[in-house]
Amino acid sequence: MDKLTVEVPSNIAFLKYWGKDDAERQWPANNSLSMTLNNCRTITSIQSNSQGDRFYLHGQPLSASDRHGIKVYRQINFLRRCTGLVNADFVTVDSRNTFPTSCGIASSASGIAALTIACLALWTGSRDFTSLATAGFDRSRLADLARQGSGSAGRSLWGGFVRWQRGNSHQQQTIEQLYPASHWQLADIIVSSAVSKKDSSSYGHQLAWSSPLFKQRLIDLPQREQRLLEALDNRDFAMLGAVLEEEALEFHEVLTTSKPPLSYHDEKLQTIWHWVQQTRDQDAYFTIDAGGSVHIICQLQEKERISRQVQEVYGNCYLVLVDTIGTGPSLAVDDG
Repeated sequence: MDKLTVEVPSNIAFLKYWGKDDAERQWPANNSLSMTLNNCRTITSIQSNSQGDRFYLHGQPLSASDRHGIKVYRQINFLRRCTGLVNADFVTVDSRNTFPTSCGIASSASGIAALTIACLALWTGSRDFTSLATAGFDRSRLADLARQGSGSAGRSLWGGFVRWQRGNSHQQQTIEQLYPASHWQLADIIVSSAVSKKDSSSYGHQLAWSSPLFKQRLIDLPQREQRLLEALDNRDFAMLGAVLEEEALEFHEVLTTSKPPLSYHDEKLQTIWHWVQQTRDQDAYFTIDAGGSVHIICQLQEKERISRQVQEVYGNCYLVLVDTIGTGPSLAVDDG
């Protein structure tokens, strides 16, 4: 193979992954559940070279000491070690996102997932996901390897709605698709500052336990998860929305009561939350992630109307991206 290209969508967590019981082994403190997106994706091309690993983001070379490069080089070396492919070729990785990086749209999830698939497909000579599975890397194995580089990356290995279960130990973690995209056609209208966040999510995970609200959050989450599963199972949008906003607001409170406090969402962004609550008439609900973006979730038939309203109100000062639930990653080989 001369070159292959992997496209992996980002995901938006309905139930947040925040805090770790074991940071070294990426064992999360709680279960998480997400919706895979479609348009917000990382496109990663990879090919072998003989001179050393190289990584380019949007055409710019990044080193292993760069903020956006450190996870990439670490993941490449991790994949070589843990798969036994220690003599695998050096790689040139050229990656770009269709959305702003590091601003609350989970670019590390899509980026690390794409990198993981690309490296293992190249090193094993796999031309598709069936060949990868035959080589010992089915979706579950890929997800487990990807989440070692960025926890939420494992959830981007499938389309639709995906759950990451923490298990009773890090060996018992599982990531699985609960429902395909066809189960419930939802949309995500993203209002973003498009500014890279000052504090990384990794740093935020470290601080989670310092919030006085965090331990009670872990006690309450299983019941919230059950309500979320019921809403998804029955396609009950009002129930889904209530859980989304409850979870988002609690997540924000944990962030702001950590020591030191984290401020991913300034007062200006928070006005979007209030606008959604005041104008939605039960047609849209908001959620957030660790970064300067607000995700407005609606059903597909409401997407055009609500996105027009959002553009009219916030389009002059924020980037507005319109996305939908997606079907997951793709892999293509270019034989030149």
